[in-house]
Amino acid sequence: MILIDEKKFTEMIRKASELNSQDDMRKFVFFMKEATTVDHFMFATMEPDFAGVIDIFSTYPPELIEIFKNQPNYAQRDPVLRNLRRLKPVVWSDMKSLTADEQWFMDHRIKYGIGPNGLTIPMRSSDNKFSKLSVSQKDISAEDWIKKVSVLRREFQELGEILHSAYLRMLGIVPPSVKLSPRNLACLKLRGRGMNEDEIAHLLGISSKSVKNHLKVAQEILKATNTEQALVTAIHMKLISLD
Repeated sequence: MILIDEKKFTEMIRKASELNSQDDMRKFVFFMKEATTVDHFMFATMEPDFAGVIDIFSTYPPELIEIFKNQPNYAQRDPVLRNLRRLKPVVWSDMKSLTADEQWFMDHRIKYGIGPNGLTIPMRSSDNKFSKLSVSQKDISAEDWIKKVSVLRREFQELGEILHSAYLRMLGIVPPSVKLSPRNLACLKLRGRGMNEDEIAHLLGISSKSVKNHLKVAQEILKATNTEQALVTAIHMKLISLD
C-alpha cells in the first residue's frame, strides 16, 4: 500500500526544509494533499498540553475552521484535542463513548467533508512547544483506513516533525548544533538521493562496511531510530540538501 512514492516523499521533505513563513506553511499543506491519496491535511500549533489552538494551516473548508474557533471552550470540547493530551497518535474511530458535545464536533467534520476516517499525531519538542498533524479520508472503509494508517504512520509522523521544526524556526528557535563529519554527511546525502550502500561506496572510493558505519554514526548523533529519520532530521536542520 503506497501513499507517497519515494520521489514525491523526498520532494516533500525538501520543500518542508525550506519553509520559513506562515504563507509557506499554508501552501505546503495543499502541496501535501496534491501529492498524496488522502483528502485533507491540517497542521496546528498548540498551547501547552493542547489546551487551545494558536494557529492553523489546513486544507479544511475555511467556514468549518471559523465554526470551530467560535465555539466556547473549543479545545476542551473537541474529542480529538482531549485525546491528544496522552501525547499519543489518535485514530478517530478509536474514540468511543463520545458525549453529545463531542459528537457534535465529529458530525460537523463529516458534514464539511472531513473524515469520518482520520488520524491526528501530536508533536512536543524539548522546549515544550506543541503542535499536531491531522490527516483524513472519507471514501475508504474504516477497516482499510486502519490498514493504511498502520502502514503509513511513520511517514505521517516524519511530516509532522518536519512541520513542527519549521514552526520552531519561524519562532526563531534554532535546533541544537551537531557535529557530523564531511564523510557522515556525504553518505547521508547520497542515501537521500536513492543510492544504496554499494553505490555510495563505489562513488566515494570506500568500502560498503565504511558506508554502513558512517550512516550508523549519523543516525546515533542525530538521535534517529533509522537512516530515513536521520535523513529527515539532517535536512530540516539544514545540515544537507538533496539538490
